[in-house]
Amino acid sequence: MAKTPARSRSVPPAKPVKRPRGRPPRLGGPTPQAEIQPGTLHAGTQGQSEPVFGLCRLLGIKLMPRTRGISDVIFYRPTKSIHYEHIDALFTGDVDWDLIATHAQDMIQVVLSIQAVAP
Repeated sequence: MAKTPARSRSVPPAKPVKRPRGRPPRLGGPTPQAEIQPGTLHAGTQGQSEPVFGLCRLLGIKLMPRTRGISDVIFYRPTKSIHYEHIDALFTGDVDWDLIATHAQDMIQVVLSIQAVAP
């Protein structure tokens, strides 16, 4: 006995998606309608890097990272000659002022770019 071929269903074509005109949406950051700017930023352990602290400082944001391994954190003193009476044992590093001077212009450019797109 011969089988009859199965009938194919016709599927209507997909409708095109309407996209809003204008500039594309930004990923992350405040929306153009946002009027609230953060004063304090709570971050996970990943937020405790020197560049992130520097960027937040330049943007006027107080960074408050959660510190999981406090024994691994490096606290910096301004120079080797500076000593603190009761907390000197905490400071295991010295600020590398030459490194800061080398990257200061780039960091300021990033801050200006962020501020240019922020409301």
